[in-house]
Amino acid sequence: MRYRSRRYSRIMLSAAALATAGICGAAYGQSMSGSIETVTVTAEKRSENIQNVPIAITAFTGAALQSKDVTGLAQLSAMTPNVTLDAGTPFGGDSSVLSASIRGIGSDDFAFNIDPAVGVYLDGVYLARTIGANVDLLDVARIEVAKGPQGTLFGRNTIGGAISIVTRDPGDHFDWKAQVTTGSRNRRDIGLTVDIPLSDTVRTSLTVSSVQQDGYQKVVPYNNVNNYLIESPNPHNGGVDQHSAYGGTKRQAVRGKLVWGPNSRFTTTVTAEWTHEDQEAQPVTALQTWPNTPNPGGAIAGLYTACTHGATIGVLCSSRRADGWPSVGGLMPLNTPGINWLPIDASTTQTGNIDTTYAHGPNFAKFDAEGLGITLQYDLTPDITLKSITGARHINWHIGTNLDGSPENGLFLNVTDKQRQTQFSEELQAVGTALGERL
Repeated sequence: MRYRSRRYSRIMLSAAALATAGICGAAYGQSMSGSIETVTVTAEKRSENIQNVPIAITAFTGAALQSKDVTGLAQLSAMTPNVTLDAGTPFGGDSSVLSASIRGIGSDDFAFNIDPAVGVYLDGVYLARTIGANVDLLDVARIEVAKGPQGTLFGRNTIGGAISIVTRDPGDHFDWKAQVTTGSRNRRDIGLTVDIPLSDTVRTSLTVSSVQQDGYQKVVPYNNVNNYLIESPNPHNGGVDQHSAYGGTKRQAVRGKLVWGPNSRFTTTVTAEWTHEDQEAQPVTALQTWPNTPNPGGAIAGLYTACTHGATIGVLCSSRRADGWPSVGGLMPLNTPGINWLPIDASTTQTGNIDTTYAHGPNFAKFDAEGLGITLQYDLTPDITLKSITGARHINWHIGTNLDGSPENGLFLNVTDKQRQTQFSEELQAVGTALGERL
C-alpha cells in the first residue's frame, strides 16, 4: 500500500507539472514580469484593448506574424481556432484565391456572381472578390479575425465573420529592414521596408517583396504505346501556357504609404499597392478514376467513358463539336474511324508518385492587382471622431489548370478562366461617446 501511495503521489506531481507547462504555453506573449502584452484592435471601429472587446476575436501582431514566418493570409488557418483559410479554391488553380470560412460558414467558389461569406478588409477597404483576397502580408501592424456575423459593424458579406488587415504606419525617423530567404527548389524570397520621413508632418514608407520557387509536382511524359489520340490544349478563354511542373511561385508586390498629420486633430493616410503574379498552377492529383470507383455512373470520368462507348444520356452525350466532327458529349464517338481514344482510368491519370503527373494541359496562374486607399480622420471633439475611407481596386486574373492528371489536353477537366474587376468604395464613420459614455 505504501508503494502504491508513493506511485500515486508521483503521478499527481507529474500531472501537476504538465498542467503548469500547459498554463505557461497558453500564456505566450507574457513578459518576464508576468504582465500580458496589451493588444489594441479596432474591431468595433475604435481602438480598444482586445480584452475589453465583446466579440469573439483572434488578433496577431506584426511581430508575432514575423516570428512565425507568416507571409500570406491563408497561413493563419493553422493558428486560428474555427477558421479555415484555403489558398486556392477547387478549380481555382491559383494560390491568390482565398476560400474562407469561419465556424463552418463560408464559400468555396471564386465566381464573380457569388459573394463571399467572410469579408476581408485591407486598411478598412473591403476586398469584394475572393480572387486576390489571399494578400501578401507586407509590413503588417496586426490582423484581426472577428468570428460570427459582423454585418452591424462591417456590412454585407460578413455572415461568417470578418478579417481586418492593418498595415504599419511609417516611423518618424529614417529606418530600413531587409530579409532574404533561400531554400530548396531555387527558393529566393526578398523583402525590403524603408521608412522615409519627409518632414515633421509627413511620413512615408515603401515595402517591396519578391517570392520565387520552382514547382514540386513534375510533369512526366506519358508512354503512349497504344497510340491514343491526345488533343492539344483548347486555345480559347484563358490561354494555353504550359510549364514542366506544378506548384511553383513567382510573385512581386510593392506597397507605399504616406501619413500627413498637420495637427493633432487631423490625419490623412494614403496607401497604394501593386501585385504581379506569373507562376505555375497549383498541383492536383487524381486519387481514383473509373472503373476503380464503386459508382462509375456518379463520376465525371464514368460519364466520359460511357459517352465515348456510345451511351445515350440526353444532351450530355449528344451535343455537337464546334469543329464539325461527329459528337458524343462534345467528344467524337469511340468508334469514329481512325480515332483511338485515350481511356480515362488509373493507367492514364496516376503515375504512382504523388509528386509527378501526366497532366500536360494548360498550366498557369497570372494575377495583377492595383489598389489605392485614402483615409481622412478628424477629431471633431474629444469624444467624437469623423473618418472617411475611400478605396479603389482593379484586378486582372488568368488561370489554366489540368485537373484530371491525364495527358489529354483537350476538353476533359481542363479549366481555363479569365476575370477582371474594378471596384470603388466609400465609407463614412462617426464614432464617439455621449451621455456620460452610456451611448
